[in-house]
Amino acid sequence: MKPQQQQALVLLAGGQGFDEISDTLNIHQTTLWRWHRQPEFIANWNQMVQKGKEKQVQILLELKQQALSVLKDCLSCQNGLLRIKAAITIVEKVGAITEGLVYVDEIQHNQ
Repeated sequence: MKPQQQQALVLLAGGQGFDEISDTLNIHQTTLWRWHRQPEFIANWNQMVQKGKEKQVQILLELKQQALSVLKDCLSCQNGLLRIKAAITIVEKVGAITEGLVYVDEIQHNQ
């Protein structure tokens, strides 16, 4: 990709619109629109989005233990409504956990 195309990707990822990017890079909006439809540009954009999502997932995983601790604390707080909401949340989340097969032969049979 050309350096200007890479800059356009960075600006897009930063939340700028086509008009702002066109002005910043001193290119016509049609040029940017044409780049936006090129497979290489699309692939690079998708890679940037994927990396961003991976970072978000990692942050959420790191916060999970802290969130569970807060829920646990809510179960013993003075506010009865908060205790009920925390308990319901926990029960719903546990109920949503799916169990997979644990025996190799069963897994192979289902494949």
